[in-house]
Amino acid sequence: MTVREAVEARRSVRTYKKEAVDSVVMTRLREMCREPRQCLPGQQARIVVIEQSLEGRVGTYGIISGAQCCLALIYRDIDGLAAVNAGMMMENIVLWLTQQGLGTCWLGGTFSRDDVASAASPAPDERIAAIVVLGIAADRERLVARLMQTLSRSRKRRSFDNLFDIGDNRQWSSALELMRLAPSALNGQPWRAVATGSAVHFFCTTHDESGLLDMGIGLTHFAAGNDKPGKWETVDNAASIRPEWHYVISFLAD
Repeated sequence: MTVREAVEARRSVRTYKKEAVDSVVMTRLREMCREPRQCLPGQQARIVVIEQSLEGRVGTYGIISGAQCCLALIYRDIDGLAAVNAGMMMENIVLWLTQQGLGTCWLGGTFSRDDVASAASPAPDERIAAIVVLGIAADRERLVARLMQTLSRSRKRRSFDNLFDIGDNRQWSSALELMRLAPSALNGQPWRAVATGSAVHFFCTTHDESGLLDMGIGLTHFAAGNDKPGKWETVDNAASIRPEWHYVISFLAD
């Protein structure tokens, strides 16, 4: 399964088999989390593997059953890109887990931070942003997921033109379509983009942590669909392109 296929195939899983994940996969997962690659320069985020049962209801949204493992996303709030970088890092792991055939579920504000803190030991200047539950999807997950998706409208997405302004720059269509399909808290889809020739400028409709984490998830999906070499960069005066939104970052093609 390619990364692009993983983007298109992934769905949130809330019900898991009470079985251990393959030991080879877990070993590789621990290695990836032990030596994380920051997606944006100058950032400091990390992912902690917590191997313990997560039974019953987690917070007030989403029933998690049978999960035996989760990942805690922790970062230092250095600047406005800190949460974005953290979201990108975790979504890269999520897509890799999808490629291994495992189910995952992002949880933002609906878990006990005290419990996670006791297991992950964040430093005083670190924030626990979210957790991702992972495991082998239960046989009945398909039915449960269908119900939850109906309740949360998680399968619905805004139209392409409602989110992105690319004019005649159709070379960005494929990558932005994968971004459009990205998951977000309460299906808020806060990402916006404006293409100007060889650059795509990304904006967020909110400036809170949840929205910026979602932005990171969306940017990861954009990167998965983008075959053009280039770099992420903060561009002077890009914020003036759409001042009603919060400017985040730009991708500049070589």
